[in-house]
Amino acid sequence: MEPITQQQNKSPALTKSKSRKNINHFTDVHGLPCIENIVRSVEETPEPISTNIIGEIPEWINGSFLRNGPGKFEIGNHKFNHWFDGMALLHQFKITNGSVTYKSRFLSSDSYKANNEKNRIVVSEFGTLTMPDPCQNFFQRFLSRFELPKPTDNANVSFVTYKGDYYVSTETNVMHKVDPETLKTTQKVDWSKFVAVNGATAHPHTDPDGTTYNMGNSYGSKGATYNIIKVPTDQEYSWGYPGGSHCVVLHSVRRKEQTILLPQFCNV
Repeated sequence: MEPITQQQNKSPALTKSKSRKNINHFTDVHGLPCIENIVRSVEETPEPISTNIIGEIPEWINGSFLRNGPGKFEIGNHKFNHWFDGMALLHQFKITNGSVTYKSRFLSSDSYKANNEKNRIVVSEFGTLTMPDPCQNFFQRFLSRFELPKPTDNANVSFVTYKGDYYVSTETNVMHKVDPETLKTTQKVDWSKFVAVNGATAHPHTDPDGTTYNMGNSYGSKGATYNIIKVPTDQEYSWGYPGGSHCVVLHSVRRKEQTILLPQFCNV
């Protein structure tokens, strides 16, 4: 066992992972070097690049594999406090005749544009509360601490489809319509403008015919309630109230025959 211990102590890889000074990630990963690359800021790749393939891809598989997730964890000298807070980066893996190209593009959300314009974090996220603008005077900075943060439109969770169009979503009431080919942001959509909800889950359920079901929360004088949202392919939005006043944290929706399933994570 002694030679193995000596080799591990001299391993360059382990030495590098223990040295936090040489790693450019947004926060300490608490002894989990295996995920450092996941929470590290990267640059977008708007033009397609070729990839190296191990093995073979069947020729009948053709199309685009789209993914979404946080890709930028620092704005200027400011860093986000949580893994969920990074700016949304959209990915496309395009598969054609056994070959794959890759490209990515940051979501052009209001949060992303405002942060870049000020070169600091100015929009609060899931685990990061923005600080008052240093350019404001003392009285303005004091009053800003009593203002409720506006919901972020940093839709960095998933790709979803509604009526055949592609959107990226998060847990707030805002999602963005995007071009699946160019990954460019084309339209900002607010759920509350169509149905009476304050937010919707990031993982709806889509039937084979294209009908999409989702769940939203609404808050009123009688407390919080669930709202089941149905988006048919050829009709307007509709929603209903399944009842109950005790809401919990939900992240997705599932459907079994005529039943809507709401997976629960934890109590609020």
